Amino acid sequence: MIYSPGWGSRYLTILFKYIDQSWKTLRILLRDRPESFCHDSPRDRLCPVWLYAKFAKAHYVIDAHSGALLDPRWRYTLFLHRFFSRRAVTTVLTNQYLQGILNDSGGKTMIITDVPICFPEPAQLNLSGDARMTLVNTFTRDEPLEVFLRAAAQLPEIQFYVTGPLSGLTDTILKLKPRNVKFTGFLPDAEYVGLILGSDAIICLTTLPHTMQRGAYEAVYLRRP
Repeated sequence: MIYSPGWGSRYLTILFKYIDQSWKTLRILLRDRPESFCHDSPRDRLCPVWLYAKFAKAHYVIDAHSGALLDPRWRYTLFLHRFFSRRAVTTVLTNQYLQGILNDSGGKTMIITDVPICFPEPAQLNLSGDARMTLVNTFTRDEPLEVFLRAAAQLPEIQFYVTGPLSGLTDTILKLKPRNVKFTGFLPDAEYVGLILGSDAIICLTTLPHTMQRGAYEAVYLRRP
């Protein structure tokens, strides 16, 4: 997936970011000339994918994560996703609810709930507390982190770890943080696996129904409740 972080996500620059990403995507397709390929949304990069496939007589598959169809930010462009899905070989989705959104408009879809994960050897971490739980978190708008922090404060006997980039911390979150919560920052894979295995339970929260919880799959693969 092509991403242009330099433009940011501000209202004044986001259109230029989408144009830049679309142009870079098209340039790579014209350079490599693939006959078939899989594309992960968002929709701005589906435009050059569809254009290339149309004129090069190529085929494409869309890999659509749940946010692409459920996030309120993209709801007004859902008609574009339906347009591109009708012309794709198929669109890969994670559940039947999302499948219905595209099938109703004539899109061709298939469900892959999740794929098996190859984990690295876990790192040995020095974790605190006799009872430990980890919240798999990314600081996105659908994760009720403030609600979690208020609840954690009522369970001082449990040591909670919260993953996710520390750049997502705000003054409000820091003020709510109780003593039994530790923010780990974004962890390397081996340390993340060590944290999951060193926890008694894993917590994954979202306010968006029908969202695929990758952290929950990882917990199950590692045999953690």
